[in-house]
Amino acid sequence: MYYHMFVKNRCSFCKEAKDILKKEGVEHVISSMDNASMALDQLKEKTNHRTVPIIFQVVDNQYNFIGGCQELKESLNAKEIQESTTEAGEQSSDEVTASDTGNGSLLTDSEG
Repeated sequence: MYYHMFVKNRCSFCKEAKDILKKEGVEHVISSMDNASMALDQLKEKTNHRTVPIIFQVVDNQYNFIGGCQELKESLNAKEIQESTTEAGEQSSDEVTASDTGNGSLLTDSEG
């Protein structure tokens, strides 16, 4: 999985998105559209996204449109939340397993 960003070099949101991906250590590819205005116009039309950056998440050669800088932030934040929730679930699962060492059953409040 990696991100593919289509950017313009003088765009502050493009710079911010690049900085976020670098800071997070996320693999990414950047395509400058400064000299490709027709291609950029076609990309904007295809995605129905009128500003740059235009960001895709690429998984198994499938391009999934993310959006711009704000949507990238939201996507990465949601991913972090999902990962921390998964980790917390694994920890509580371990705790349940560890407490289930007595008679083979767990007591609930109503049973205890």
